[in-house]
Amino acid sequence: MKKIVILSIMIIYSILLINLSEVKTSYASQTTNFIDIFKPKMNLEGALKDANIEMNELMDRDYFFYRIYDAEINKFVEIDANEDIWQEYGIFSTKAPSGKYKFINELQAYQDIPNSQWEFIGYNIMPEPVPNPYYTPDSVPKTQIMGRWKWVQNPEIFLKNNKALASYLSLNYKDALTPTDRDELANQIIAALKVKYGPLFDEDMAKAEGTDVWLGRAGIIIPPTKVSRGVVRLWHSNGDWYTSITLNPLYHFVPDFKILYDGMDHTDDVVLAEERPLPISLLNTTDIGKEEVTESLRWLVNGSLHHEDTTPYDHLSIKAAGLELQIEAATTITLEVKVKGNPEVRRVEHHITPVVEDITLPGDMSVLPGIGDLVIGSVARGKEIFDVTQGIPTGEALYAHLSGDSYRAGYTPKTVEGTKTFVATISGSYEEEDGTETSFSRSINVSRSYSYLDIDNYYLYTIDKAHIYNYGLKDEKITLYPKNYQVTTSHSPGVILKHPTNRSASVGKVTKGYNFMGKAQSMIDHYVTKDGQITINAKTITVPEPLPPAPKTKPETLYATGQIILSTLANKKDQPSRAELVYQLNYDINSARPQTHITHIPGNPVTVHTPVVCYPTITTQLQDVLTLRPERNKTQLVLGEAFTLSYPATGQHLNIPGYGNRSYEKTTSNKQVRFSFDVYTGTDDTGTFIPAGIWHDVKLNTNTNTNTNAEATYYLPSHNRETTTGQVQFRSLPINLPSLLAPHNFAYNKDIEAYKAVAEIPVELSGTLSNFTITGITDPAWVDHFKQANSTFRAADLPVMAGKNNQQGMSDQAVKLGYKIRFSLETNGDMTGNDDILLITPSYNHIDESGTRQPVDLYYETSQGFIKLGSDKDTMTNTMVLNDPARKLQEETIQNTVKVLSAQKRNNGFTEADYLKIFTGQYQKDLAYKDKLLLTEAQKLYIGTSSQSPKELPQSLILEARQKWYGEFYLPSQTVVVPKGLNLSTYSRLKIGEAPFITKGYIAVNFDIKGYHNIKSLKDLETLEAYNTYKTADLGNAWAKEGYKTNIAGISLMEGDVVFYHVDRRASGHYR
Repeated sequence: MKKIVILSIMIIYSILLINLSEVKTSYASQTTNFIDIFKPKMNLEGALKDANIEMNELMDRDYFFYRIYDAEINKFVEIDANEDIWQEYGIFSTKAPSGKYKFINELQAYQDIPNSQWEFIGYNIMPEPVPNPYYTPDSVPKTQIMGRWKWVQNPEIFLKNNKALASYLSLNYKDALTPTDRDELANQIIAALKVKYGPLFDEDMAKAEGTDVWLGRAGIIIPPTKVSRGVVRLWHSNGDWYTSITLNPLYHFVPDFKILYDGMDHTDDVVLAEERPLPISLLNTTDIGKEEVTESLRWLVNGSLHHEDTTPYDHLSIKAAGLELQIEAATTITLEVKVKGNPEVRRVEHHITPVVEDITLPGDMSVLPGIGDLVIGSVARGKEIFDVTQGIPTGEALYAHLSGDSYRAGYTPKTVEGTKTFVATISGSYEEEDGTETSFSRSINVSRSYSYLDIDNYYLYTIDKAHIYNYGLKDEKITLYPKNYQVTTSHSPGVILKHPTNRSASVGKVTKGYNFMGKAQSMIDHYVTKDGQITINAKTITVPEPLPPAPKTKPETLYATGQIILSTLANKKDQPSRAELVYQLNYDINSARPQTHITHIPGNPVTVHTPVVCYPTITTQLQDVLTLRPERNKTQLVLGEAFTLSYPATGQHLNIPGYGNRSYEKTTSNKQVRFSFDVYTGTDDTGTFIPAGIWHDVKLNTNTNTNTNAEATYYLPSHNRETTTGQVQFRSLPINLPSLLAPHNFAYNKDIEAYKAVAEIPVELSGTLSNFTITGITDPAWVDHFKQANSTFRAADLPVMAGKNNQQGMSDQAVKLGYKIRFSLETNGDMTGNDDILLITPSYNHIDESGTRQPVDLYYETSQGFIKLGSDKDTMTNTMVLNDPARKLQEETIQNTVKVLSAQKRNNGFTEADYLKIFTGQYQKDLAYKDKLLLTEAQKLYIGTSSQSPKELPQSLILEARQKWYGEFYLPSQTVVVPKGLNLSTYSRLKIGEAPFITKGYIAVNFDIKGYHNIKSLKDLETLEAYNTYKTADLGNAWAKEGYKTNIAGISLMEGDVVFYHVDRRASGHYR
């Protein structure tokens, strides 16, 4: 029966193999292109350098391939990237390849590439395994429906076996990308899946889902750069299935160009130019990256292809790939760029508009063009806050005031003249020689000429409107219509006021030689004429007088306020202003003038500069620091404590009108902080968890009303490592921030191209010693007390002494000699190694009944005489059992400690079972070291807790964050007390209870507690200095912080006094 089953299984397995091989053959035939061979163009050292610079700029913080933080030496160190892997695959990785090793059929076509490949080619910085780009997909049915996988969304927070599928590096990288780069990355992911899986991947459906969906699915293992490949993983369903893709170097190429006329930049501008056609130059400023070359450049003019260039330009030679054009009118120019190896075509568009000034024709009597005046200022005329030529923020108001000629007019005079003959008829009589009288009538022609000045043509333009152009205006243009404006005009032509007429006259009797012509001339009148006249605004001129000068427009005629600068407008310096003053033909006498006349008037430049400041402070906790050698020039933060930062929107900016030292809340869109360590918002770990290295919006405390006094409180969890190189970075973001990658200045954005203001505060993180607690006393007088709830003694309750511990029946109780006190205390931070220890040095003082205190030495009696405590002859031991039932250790605490030690991977061969046996056993350990107590790992448990469990933190790290140390102390039953320094050898006879021994009062035991790192052997205690202490000389004092009282019932105490022993009461009950 068993053989039949095995045979059946083998048959089924054979059929399955046949089916899978068929799948593989079919798949391979459909996806012949899925092996993407790539050879890097740079050596590893150069590529790493360029990639590091690029990633630092992108992430706006220190990021390195490959550099890691070494906690042991407390600094970043370089780690080796694999040179062979780089040359073979063009991917950064460390360590050796790993995973499965198999033959890749598709690689047989490539002679220089090994046909057998590892599944992973190394690790990234986290470390996460880096998939091999040449390793083919497993031929399983899942590959048949790649386009319809149920993709895991947000793998950085999707947990599989209590671990995220992708690291926070992936999320940080995607968050840092600009929208354009996000689109590009998503397109490359989709394209790579299409290349890898061919028709099995539904590319059209993927593109329809969009950028955000696909970036949400992508776990970035290796970020791509301009010089190196990237690696991406994507998961299916519950994370059991995944696929990986390789991205060739990102093409961060940006097409752009400038339009030059007469050597000046007139990109997207209106240019005054009389010549036609207008010659312009197109200067190519495209950035394609160091390692790329172009496949084609296409220039389109007004939408039509003008020139195509297929020369392979690199990042330097492309600057010469420009063009010369001649244009007649407004022109739009488009540049399309395609880089080799990238299917995407990118384009950019600019325009230029030439205009010509209307020129007055020569020979007429026109009013000459006035220069005019255009002023763009801030707020209102005479109430300027900003000098716009130096800077004005977005969101502020501009005014525009245009002063120009109130009209444009001209006329051409002409002379009207003529001659006409009139008849003068003279009648009369004259006497003949014979004396007879003869009548006559004689007609004489008389000529009369006339001449006057008339108006040949006359025109007058009045203001119709004005177009004001400046970058700071909405749509970069406003139109003003004249207010309180009127121009009147009229004219009267030249006329003949009086015409001569034929005349007749009787002259009576005349004599011979009468002057008939003279008489005729006197009879005919002369012409009376009037020259033409023009009246403008009640001022009249007579031809040929010049027209009256046009007055400038009134201040309110062409004036507008409230022109709000768009809040998102980019910073730009010295943006030119100009006006087009548009006149309409209002009055016309035979002028043949155009209906419209435009005068161009230049104005002052405007600089748009949105200011932000960054002057944060962090309240130092120097007064709480327990380390013995803090770097006092750095802000001190204490693990397990809350701290407050102040981040106002107020501070010094440029010393120009409207800026200076003031609040910039209006122009600040957001203020962000980034810690090099983990924090929580608020005063404890119930707030929002903020992982190290993540930019976070500063949330104000509820009692803070405005950003001006912005304060925020953060809690520094104990799981952070202690360090002297901590950093808190700040950045103030303006309302017109174009991208988080925009440049910055420190303190304030003084440069026009800098948008962000940033600051950085170096901090030191240090751990603490705290919660010294007496948890038990073996003196029978105290045993019942410690059976009660809440019976332990903390700093505020210490020392254990007569008259202080107000417990029933204990008011006169100190501790009898020979009995132990059990105690515990806690640390946090880096006291996690097997070479981290606590050293407690007891000192002794005698307290008499009046409370007088004096230092003393202690001896104990042996068969060899009296031995001084702490002397070379002192052999007294001080043993303890950690898991003593009287200590009431919690099983959960022991289990947690086992988990921590196992997670630390100490390479000591211990299993969790081994650790559990150690901590649950009844093993005695001697704490005595000379005259001190030495607490080591054998007396330490891990007690870290958190109100929440952020996905970014392993549970073991939280547990490890706080440590609890246990100890015991006693004075021998035969202890005797003498004044400090007394030499007993001078006494021939000594007996307990007699002089020189002190026989009454109490022995005050004072603990000086210090922590040490890197104690590999007891010899190190002689050479290494302590790291921290319970009470420093001038900084932190845990005793005082925990409420220790130094005066009880008139007795002066010293911080660190923990217990009073009776001088004359002993556990042995023997009195000598």
